[in-house]
Amino acid sequence: MFLSPLVWIVVFLLIAFFKKSRRFLILSIVAIFFFGNNFIADEVCRAWEIEVSEADLQPHYNYGIVLGGMSDYQPANQRSQFSGSADRLWQSLLLQQKGIIDTIIITGGSGKWDKPEEKEAALLKLYLQELLPDNGKILYESESKSTAENAINTLALYPQIKNKKSLVITSGFHARRAMGCFKKVGLQPDLYTVDMMGGERKYALDHTLIPSPTPIKKWAFIMKEWVGCIAYKIRGWM
Repeated sequence: MFLSPLVWIVVFLLIAFFKKSRRFLILSIVAIFFFGNNFIADEVCRAWEIEVSEADLQPHYNYGIVLGGMSDYQPANQRSQFSGSADRLWQSLLLQQKGIIDTIIITGGSGKWDKPEEKEAALLKLYLQELLPDNGKILYESESKSTAENAINTLALYPQIKNKKSLVITSGFHARRAMGCFKKVGLQPDLYTVDMMGGERKYALDHTLIPSPTPIKKWAFIMKEWVGCIAYKIRGWM
């Protein structure tokens, strides 16, 4: 939560209001125009994200490892609800359909301390079994609670991937941490990135000057990833 610029802006505004501080009022306005600027956010995203297109891939992989963090279970509706990161799943299914990937491994457990039973990969298994015929070409790992555990648990559950050609599929902003974790456990997979936030460079007036909530959300993702990479480096997970 505290890695979101929106929180900082609100705090600056509250201080400016209660302390009658002109300095914090100016600071909050500057923060709104900086973190709310689409052009700046996109430039930062493009500098951080790793973009890999289908043209960069090898013709064939035995396994495509799809990292979780793309869905959330809705108990009221008894179904999974997908986020923008679900592009990880849809693009991996497309690669499999094209024959580029033989077998998909979806890795992801529950990231909720109060709902450990809501394991993402297990819930996605139920969803995909209703959507697709079960041909044994989609495998699941549902105990991981972090990117480091994605790598550790996937290798432990499916040790055969160590001697096979594999492809890690994740969002562009998450690629550096993901690849660091899989290489740390001794794997040398290729990378395929989806869900790119940077987009094409645009110079439209509303994109370069007018603040918007969208770039603030992008900053939150990127800042969380920066802190995550630092923490993983310190812990020796990547």
